[in-house]
This record gives sequence, structure tokens and C-alpha cells, in this order.
Amino acid sequence: MTLSPDEGLPLIVAQEVCERTESKAYIAGSIAKLGENYVIGLNAIDCATGETLAREQVEAQGKQQVLAALDNIAAKVRKQLGESLSSIEKYDVPMAQATTSSLEALKAFSFGLSKFAKGDAAGAVPLFQQAIDLDADFAMAYAYLGHSYQVQLQVERAVEPLRKAFALRSRASEREKFDILAGYYQFVTLQTDETIQICELWARTYPRDFTPHRILGFENAVLGKYEQSVEEFRKAVELDPSQSLPYGGLMFGYMALNRLAEVPGVYRQAQAHHSEFGHPTRLMYRLAFLEGDNEKMVGFASSLASQPGFEHVALLEQANTEAYLGRPDRARKLAQQAEDLLLRDGEKAAAADIESNTALFEAWFGNSTAARHHATAAEKFGGQAALALALAGDVEAAANIADRLASNTPSGSFTGKVWLPEIRAAIEVKRYNLERAVELLASVTPYEAGWFDSYRAAYLRGQAYMGTNRCQEAAAEFQKILDHRGVVTNSVIGALAHLQMGRAYAMQDDFAKAKAAYQDFLTLWKDADPDVPILKQAKAEYAKLK
Repeated sequence: MTLSPDEGLPLIVAQEVCERTESKAYIAGSIAKLGENYVIGLNAIDCATGETLAREQVEAQGKQQVLAALDNIAAKVRKQLGESLSSIEKYDVPMAQATTSSLEALKAFSFGLSKFAKGDAAGAVPLFQQAIDLDADFAMAYAYLGHSYQVQLQVERAVEPLRKAFALRSRASEREKFDILAGYYQFVTLQTDETIQICELWARTYPRDFTPHRILGFENAVLGKYEQSVEEFRKAVELDPSQSLPYGGLMFGYMALNRLAEVPGVYRQAQAHHSEFGHPTRLMYRLAFLEGDNEKMVGFASSLASQPGFEHVALLEQANTEAYLGRPDRARKLAQQAEDLLLRDGEKAAAADIESNTALFEAWFGNSTAARHHATAAEKFGGQAALALALAGDVEAAANIADRLASNTPSGSFTGKVWLPEIRAAIEVKRYNLERAVELLASVTPYEAGWFDSYRAAYLRGQAYMGTNRCQEAAAEFQKILDHRGVVTNSVIGALAHLQMGRAYAMQDDFAKAKAAYQDFLTLWKDADPDVPILKQAKAEYAKLK
């Protein structure tokens, strides 16, 4: 409350303390001298409404009778109060233990947390913003405003409020500082090791908090440590089964470990707690994709699209699936619809991410001109598509972006450990410095299984090995992708890995395995757009194997 510990408890302060501690009622006592007698009063007040629930007053005959009189009216007040207070039911959102001098800001923040917990990040945003408008120094409101944007994949928009929370951390409690620091290192500086250290200390200091386990689950998944990720998400669910995000993380962890049969049970558990909103629904779409169940895919995509804040996410999942199946025309249209939704709301940074993703699959397909076009569009919106530019052969532009990224990247960040080496490796492949590309990608190996990379580094490494005729090593890289469908899911490299395996076997003169791999690819792409360059090449190569 930002009050001194020595502050007294006048009624107005007592009322607020009562609300903040989620108490049902408080007792206001009074005593006044009336000649030789004393008038004693007890007033039971509803914390949520300020209404009087019970009131008693008695006169004591002299100082010696005061305590006896107090006992008498206390019993009467207790009888009046009874066992339940039905009016409290209207105010059933738990009050957050958060540092702010404004009770109204705290109420808005608490309602925002309630929506955020259920997965309704879009609904939480205006409430967190309201809390900030009421208290411009409310650090936790900024922190969870940032988290709400991040959950909706509006990553760039999340950065500024997370920075603001970090700047205001001195105004927060020690418990809140853990949350603020973890969010800052997790999504602003992308320093995974620092995030993990903070959350491990947080979990030891406050063992009943679910949040550090949720973050540790996420960060272990980023590192590809899915057994640890599942364990942390499971702890988060046990500590607070009402929270949506841990269910989604647990579902992804099971998928990554190829324990697909356990995923629906987690989803049903989320449904039982009305927490399937958002990412749990998204993960069910991906499970349906892995199982090849088109009817379920349509159903879950429709469900996800109906959830505020996730309309564009549903479109992007469908766009990625169309790209996986070799249908860039449909993928572009779906991606454009998602982008239009975001631009309608002024979300340029998120629109840039869509353009970057589109540029990347165009580059994988060999559509260099289209890849450059979308990369330029990404830059116009304030983003970058350096990897796509490198794959499309525009190495100078890609190198310039990589240099800018390197100059602005904190030490130990995920960008420096993973994304920059991948961009520079792709540049070296185009420059035919293939051994150098392999060297650059070696440092990415510990992170390639994580859900931020999803074996993209393995695909790039496999291509570099192919260029140096190290075909067995190339095949091993592409096999990683095929063996981990639960991580790769509907990323286009999951389909292209079949083709690259065929090429690797053909270069080893193992034509039986090469034909089988080509057939797997061509079966996946049986309904693909006929003018995709890599498909034309694949058909020509396959014809020569016969």
C-alpha cells in the first residue's frame, strides 16, 4: 500500500486492508466515556461493499465492567453475522498481493490477472492498462501488460511495458521483483541462463508460487530439455490448476517427447478448470495435424479463431500447414488475412513477423523473388528477415542486418547464441564457405531441439554437409527432423526433410532409400501448387532415379 509500517488504522485504511487481504469483514470498535460510564460499540463491516453487517452498542457501569460488556456484545455480533455472507459472492475475484497505492488500480489488476489466468490475454490487456492509468508507477501492471501481449505473439509490443516494469522494480516487493526480472530477461534481453537462475531462486524462496515453475517449463523447452520442461509445467499445474499457460506448455512437452496419447488428457484437465482458452486449443490443432485428422484440425482452428486475441494465431497455424503441404498460394492468403487483422489494430511489429515467416518459407521453396519481396515488407514494418534474405541469395543485405543485430544483442542472449549463427551460416553457404557454415552452426547444437528453433539449425547444417559431399552426416541431420515431428509439427522443413534425405541417399548411390524418401516427399505434396521451384526440381531428380 506504500504506507509506513507505523501508520494507524482509521476506518478508511482498515477497509482497504480488509479488501487487499481478501477478508470477508472487519470489526470497527469504539469506546467513549459518558460520565462515570463507558459506551462500547462494535460494527461489523462488509469488506467488499462497505455495508454494515452487524452492529451492537452497550453501556458499561464503570471501568471494571468494560471487558464483560465487550464479551456480551461480541457474542451478539457473532450471532448476527451467521455462517455466510452472500453479498461477498459478487466479489469473488481473488485480490492480488501487488504493490500499488491505488485500491482501484489493484482491483483492475486483479480482474486482469483473473482473465490472464484463464488464457484470455486479450481481455486482460485493457484491465492492466486501466490499472496503469490509475497508478502510473504500478510495476506489476506493466509486467503483466507485457506478458499479455507476448502470449498473443505480439512480441515487439510486449517489450516496452516489460522495460517499464524493470525500471520501476524498486517500487515492488521482493516477491514481485522476481517476476519482473524473470520477464525482462526472458523476453526483452532473451537471456535464458539469467532467467533460469532467477526462477530457481524464486521457486526456493517462495515454494508455493506456480509462476517460477511455469517460466522454468518454458525456458527448458526453449533449450530442448523437454523432460525437465514437463516436470516444471506439471508442478505449475499442481500449484495452481486454474492457470491456462502451464497446460499448453505441458501439452507441447508431451508432443515433443512423442507422448501424444497423453496430450488430450491434459486438455481435458484444462477444460475442467475452464482454462483451455488460447494455447491449449492451439496445441490441440497441432496434435490433430500430427495425427492427420483434418476434421479435428478444422474444428480446433475454428475454435481458436473465435477466441479474442487468437484470431490471427489460428490463421497463422493454418498458413504454416498449407506451406508444409507445398501450397504457398493458400499459405500467403491466410498469412495476409492474419496480417490484415493485426494492421487493423496497429500491430506493425507482429505484421512484420508474419512477413518474415512468409519470406522464409518462400526462400525454402526456392521462390527467391517472392522471399525478397516479403523481406522488404517486413523491414517496412520495422522487422527483419535476414535468414530469408540469406537463403534467397541476398547475402549483402542479410550481412548488414546481422551486423546491426550483433551490435544490439546482449551477451548470452538467445539471439546471439542461435539466430545470429544461423543467419551467418546461411550467408556462408551462399558464399560457398561450407565448412565455415558448419563451424558456425556447431554452437547452435545445444539449442536446436528447442521450440524457438525446432531443428532449423539441423536443416541448415544438413544443407551445408551436402555441399561438401558429407552425405551421411547430412542424412543424420535431416533424420533428426523426421524423428522429432512433435517438435517440428507443421513447420515446412518437416516436409522438405524427406526430399533432402532423398538427395543425401542419391549422392551415396543408395538409390532404393533415395526413391523411398522422394516418394514420401511427393506423397506429402501430391496436392501441392505445381509451380513451386523445389517441387519441379524434386520431380526432375526423382525421374532420373528410375
